[in-house]
Amino acid sequence: MAELTKKTCRGIVEPFRLKHGDKPLNRLERRKVKGFLAEKSEAPFATNNLGKRLGQLLDHAIALHRIRANPTRLTKPCRIMGAGFRAWHESGITRFLEVHEPDTVAYRR
Repeated sequence: MAELTKKTCRGIVEPFRLKHGDKPLNRLERRKVKGFLAEKSEAPFATNNLGKRLGQLLDHAIALHRIRANPTRLTKPCRIMGAGFRAWHESGITRFLEVHEPDTVAYRR
């Protein structure tokens, strides 16, 4: 992992470890994972990030033969409702066409 990725992961996992790190890993169940994630339900992006990082850690615990199954794999990520994409104004389209020629990668997307 790149240093920035490690720092980001630590920022997500470290508060969780401080709060729950003393609990036995082999007793971790899906309902407990759902409870941990529900604590962050006010911030769906943070909830999903914690779920991803816990999943990675528990996959590693499986590889180390500490647990047999990863209970985070049985949970669903929070649904994040967005406002969708906004339409471009004519000025934005004109500017895009000025900058990107028809045979460029940006133009083809």
